[in-house]
Amino acid sequence: MQRLVGRKKKSSLLIGSGAGSSSKETNKEQRDSSPRDNSDTPLILTLGAIFSSYQSTALSFLRKPSSSIDRLLEKAPEDLKNLKKEDLRMLEGELDKDEDSAAEKPPPV
Repeated sequence: MQRLVGRKKKSSLLIGSGAGSSSKETNKEQRDSSPRDNSDTPLILTLGAIFSSYQSTALSFLRKPSSSIDRLLEKAPEDLKNLKKEDLRMLEGELDKDEDSAAEKPPPV
């Protein structure tokens, strides 16, 4: 790691409280200036600030539900204790009554 003896470098980080406080442009400037300045310090400081905040880190991993249980729970009524027969049928969707008809069929020869 490079030693910064007698040289003070002003950092242009926009680090605040929470996610979204540093802009994409500032991060791009820091990334582009690091090789020019021969220093990784601004990039390391930015990454440290983001990943030391659990709120910022959690927001980085948000995604839409992709599992079948998540999709079912999105459609479910809020009160699952008072689930009616109609609500259950709605959640199940259209199921085949005959399990054999739902089984995979071999490709035609």
